[in-house]
Amino acid sequence: CLSTFKAFIATGILFMPQALTHAGWAWAIVLMSLSCVISTAGILLLGQCHHKCFVSYPLMGQKAFGAWGYTLIAGQVAISQFGFVSSYYIFISTTVQHICESLDLDVPPMWVCMCCLSCLLTPLGWLRRIGKMKIVNIIGDVIILIAIACVGSAACVQIAEHGIAPGVVAFAEPDKVLMFAGTAVYAFEGIALVIPIREGMAEPEKFPCMLVGMMCLFMVILTGFGILGYLAWGNDVQTIVLHQLTGPASCFLQALYIFAVVCTFPIAIFPTFTICEAAIFCHMEASWQRKWAKNLFRTVVTFMMGSVAYFMAPELSIFISMLGSFCSIPLAIIFPGMLHMQLVGDAIVVCWCLVVIGSCLIPMTIYVDVLNLGS
Repeated sequence: CLSTFKAFIATGILFMPQALTHAGWAWAIVLMSLSCVISTAGILLLGQCHHKCFVSYPLMGQKAFGAWGYTLIAGQVAISQFGFVSSYYIFISTTVQHICESLDLDVPPMWVCMCCLSCLLTPLGWLRRIGKMKIVNIIGDVIILIAIACVGSAACVQIAEHGIAPGVVAFAEPDKVLMFAGTAVYAFEGIALVIPIREGMAEPEKFPCMLVGMMCLFMVILTGFGILGYLAWGNDVQTIVLHQLTGPASCFLQALYIFAVVCTFPIAIFPTFTICEAAIFCHMEASWQRKWAKNLFRTVVTFMMGSVAYFMAPELSIFISMLGSFCSIPLAIIFPGMLHMQLVGDAIVVCWCLVVIGSCLIPMTIYVDVLNLGS
């Protein structure tokens, strides 16, 4: 359950209150519920495919559609994790700036934050045996839970003292609602880690029941947390809601959250590294030259993420929505339906529904995201 929690909650929950300013609380309930149902259906179909052939997500694509199936899914997984980890950079850098501002310290420029963060994360990216960080990641999960509880408590106090914030609406303007649709899918972005979680279960036959229960719980937590923050701070809510907290204690909590996110980095970026390295270094024999060539590659990718994060930092909410549109929708909705039709062969109607819904959502949400860039 802790692994599932980290895969689906991690940092995405902190973007939810601000995302609701695009949709309104009622649309948020509708869209999050639909996203939960569709994402759950896609993951269940993927779980059945895994039960059938017991290989990784990209290798399922190879079994179903040959080399191009592997390349498409593996590339999408690599790009999605690259994008998601880039959002970590933005979160950490903006939080460092917020802490410095709160303590009346000199606020470092964004490019300095990104360079320092890239240098810090580079050696963590060299780790191969990420299982050794199990205890550290459990501590990170506890920190995330504490931070979420603190923000929720602060929101409740804000509502109790000042009432519901002005400007809160149930249904926002239609031209912004589709931006939230991408975020709603991004909120359930842990599908790349679902297969490893199922493989690690002592009783994988219980995976469907566990998944449905956990997805429902996550939907309630994500939606409830988003609505609570939106009602408390309205349209003025910070893009990262953790920044609503003030005072020295809040700075300490934000620093702890940064630690938790940094500890997540080796696990989150691991699929990107392994997929790319399998393609680039497949012809090199195992040696120290190969190892350091991989380390150089990982260093370059780490700094590339910092560069992407630097340019997308001013448009964080749109960046999150784009990640959901371009990466999460294919992986969570379209590909599971395609694989299930090819590998399992039943539930054809459900599979086609997912493929059609996902194929329609991608151009619609990306179009709205592009229109709202810079607005």
